Amino acid sequence: KACIAGIADGTLKVKVTAPPVEGAANEACILLLSKKLGLRKSQMNISAGDRGRKKTILVSGISRADFEHNIRQMNIEH
Repeated sequence: KACIAGIADGTLKVKVTAPPVEGAANEACILLLSKKLGLRKSQMNISAGDRGRKKTILVSGISRADFEHNIRQMNIEH
């Protein structure tokens, strides 16, 4: 089951079930984050790590304060 598994050292831990083939896992990651954070997929872009386990995702169109508020409001599953 795809979920936000927690926060560690300021980093969101995301679990997806899609295989890391042809960008499927990256797409699943963006889709999950967009749903959980209430953002459009087009507001997110993987800026680093698109072929690795650790990714940096650039989020646009939202202030840092609003983004941090959205993260605090997420229901993080364990």
